Amino acid sequence: MKIESYSFGKMKIGSTVYSSDLLIYNDEVNDSWWRKKGHRVSLKDLEWLLKKNPDYIIIGKGNPGLMKVPGNVIEALEKKGIEIFVGSTKKAVSKFNSLSDKNINIGAGFHLTC
Repeated sequence: MKIESYSFGKMKIGSTVYSSDLLIYNDEVNDSWWRKKGHRVSLKDLEWLLKKNPDYIIIGKGNPGLMKVPGNVIEALEKKGIEIFVGSTKKAVSKFNSLSDKNINIGAGFHLTC
């Protein structure tokens, strides 16, 4: 699966345009990603992805990148053997699309606004 486009508050995948934060695992889209602490990601917020045993997790922190991904979350994922990329949602979309043709299980969380 490729992400066709991203702009502030909108992401297009296939023929569907999403306007809420997303979790993606390979070809599955969960369009109801809410974090307990709003603009701060915890491991609990990634449970849907972690249950699927991804090889790689990509986190898009929003258009200007204001969402926080604490170091302890990154360390915990790395300890589980999961590679991680964290960046603005625009950069995260680019990373997701570049990895989508590889034979790896990709999980992603995208904050679409701030």
